[in-house]
Amino acid sequence: MNGNFTIRHAESVALYHQVTFLNVSIDYGADHKIYYQSVVRNKVKHVTIMARGNRCISVLNVLIKGYYYLRLFRKIRKEHGYPDIIHANVIYPSGMIAWFLGFIFRIPFLVSEHWTIFNPESQKKIHRFHLALIRFIASRSVYILPVSNHLRDNMKRLGLKSNYVVIPNVVDTRLFRYSASDQTCFPKKILHVSTLDPSVKNIPGILSVV
Repeated sequence: MNGNFTIRHAESVALYHQVTFLNVSIDYGADHKIYYQSVVRNKVKHVTIMARGNRCISVLNVLIKGYYYLRLFRKIRKEHGYPDIIHANVIYPSGMIAWFLGFIFRIPFLVSEHWTIFNPESQKKIHRFHLALIRFIASRSVYILPVSNHLRDNMKRLGLKSNYVVIPNVVDTRLFRYSASDQTCFPKKILHVSTLDPSVKNIPGILSVV
C-alpha cells in the first residue's frame, strides 16, 4: 500500500466510529498464491491480502483485486454487519471497487483524493478512457474529499461532478505545528519524505527555494 496517510485517515475516524481497513495488494514476485493478515492497531481493524499478480496482463490484476475485495467485504459483513459507508482512497482504480461494492450492496461511498495527476502542472496525463471512468465514479459518489482547494478546483475543471469537501492529510499537531517562537536566524532543517518522483513531488522546486 502506497501512503500511510490512508491509515492516518482511518485512525482519525476510528476515534469516533468503528472502522475496518481493507487492503488488497498485488505481488508480482510472490511464490505463494495469497497472503492473509488481520490485526487491530489504534482501534482500526486492518485486513490485508497480498495476492500473486501477472505483470503482462494488467486487466487480470484488476479482476484479482476486485475478487478479493468482494471476499473480504463479505467476511466483514458476516462479522460486523453492513457498513454505513464505504470509503476509498484515490478515485482510480480504488474508486471502481468502492462503486462496485456500493452498487451490489446498496451502500453509499465517498473518495479521498490526493492524486496530483489532476493538476495541470503534472507531467503525467490521464488517458481519455480512464478519465471517462473517473467521471463516472465521481458522479456516483456521495462526496469527494480532496486534500487541498487547488486539487478540488482542478478536479472540477476536468468535469468530475460530486459534492466536494476539502480534508487535508492527517498530521499529529502535537509534533508538527507552527509557532512564531520557532523562527530564528539559524539555517532551517527540512525533512522531505516521499517517493522522490520529480514528476509529481517537484523535488527540484523544493530545493530551489531553500
